[in-house]
Amino acid sequence: MLEQKIVFQSRDYNALTMSILALVNMLYPLYYMFPVIPLLPSCMQDAEQLLLAPTPYLIGVPASFIPYKRNFRLPLDVWLVDLDSNKIDYPKAGDLVTIPPVPEPEQTLLKNHLKQALASMSMSPQPIKNLDQIAQDPVGWLQREFPASTAFNPFIYGNDIDSVDVATRVAMVRFFNSPNILGNLSEHMRTLRLYPRPVVAIQPHSFLYTRKIKSDFIIRLISTQAVEYFGEWMLSPSNVTFHRIQTGVFDPSVIGDKPKWYSRSLRPINFKVYDSAMTIEKAILEFDSRKEDRDSPPTDESGSEDSGGEVSTSSSTSSVADLVLDMANSHIDPVTPDMYPKELGGEFPVQDLHSGEGGILQVCMEGIGLTFANAKMFIDLHRIRKCTTQRGNIFVLEEFDDKTKQIIERKYKSTMASQICYAVLCVFSYVAAGQEQGAPS
Repeated sequence: MLEQKIVFQSRDYNALTMSILALVNMLYPLYYMFPVIPLLPSCMQDAEQLLLAPTPYLIGVPASFIPYKRNFRLPLDVWLVDLDSNKIDYPKAGDLVTIPPVPEPEQTLLKNHLKQALASMSMSPQPIKNLDQIAQDPVGWLQREFPASTAFNPFIYGNDIDSVDVATRVAMVRFFNSPNILGNLSEHMRTLRLYPRPVVAIQPHSFLYTRKIKSDFIIRLISTQAVEYFGEWMLSPSNVTFHRIQTGVFDPSVIGDKPKWYSRSLRPINFKVYDSAMTIEKAILEFDSRKEDRDSPPTDESGSEDSGGEVSTSSSTSSVADLVLDMANSHIDPVTPDMYPKELGGEFPVQDLHSGEGGILQVCMEGIGLTFANAKMFIDLHRIRKCTTQRGNIFVLEEFDDKTKQIIERKYKSTMASQICYAVLCVFSYVAAGQEQGAPS
């Protein structure tokens, strides 16, 4: 995490490889920016030269690697982790010779969450079978199924591997988003360039000034390349899972990446592969009719009773050749249903300023949908009177109530407030343009 030179060694190659890969993946939403070699073989000529690299790295070696390489000594600034003896040999030189303590209570919370996720794999409840039941009452389901001796953890939705994977990712995101680690990092970033690749500059002094505990750990963490890349990635994230977790959404059906979590809510799209007026359909129908003729008793000279009762085993391939020719000459033009433009609408994590509850705001052609843990609502497009943004990443929505004939103002906090307002305005523009085209001249 602090980008040091680390060498793992073990006699178990599988444990060595899986430990390094797991360590790298557990850094989500951070990304390790330096070389990673899960297993460096001892038989590789001059393999020890890789350990002399001036950059940080994560390298796994067999336990016999260093004794096998005669006249070679590890650099003084390398951390050596022995997985067999569960020991760490500290470096004798370098800018970091001890492990800086992680601020509290973040360290204790992270340990507890990871231990609960690991312990859940050995619990008596079986993996989730009825996801519809969880969607209706997730808290009640967990409290009812888990033993009384187990502390309730809203991050864990089962004891199978996929559930533990989601629980581990949630625990790491909440750890990095805690007040004494990287909480509110976006408020201390300065955008230098957006195209072709975002470039940001983190203001370390203002960031550290807002930390209650200015530990050596956070001082070193904020200067790493992983945090700098994370700041650039936040401008245009490839997924918004960490945004949802920050707003208090832990449901695997919303943040999970396995089909079993969200396959129930997918909407099927039916479309035609070819049009009825195309030659391909005529070719297929003709092929089917000729197949029926071949299956019927022969009545022609190829093998009829009139030809002496002898049935010929030869068959003509002209029908197949005609089919292939028709398929080659046809022009397939798939017809899909009329869908709304791909760039319109979207899904954004929000937090209700009135209740403090986190949820998801969905912008579509019909209006705006709001989904929270305990409530759902939908605002029709014709009832929206105004949408603006305010300082502090606040999205303001004014709704006209048909019953009371009054304007209701709703405020939501989100790091994507500007994107939400832009999405709503795009929907309004598209609907207005469609109405103008449909109006009689």
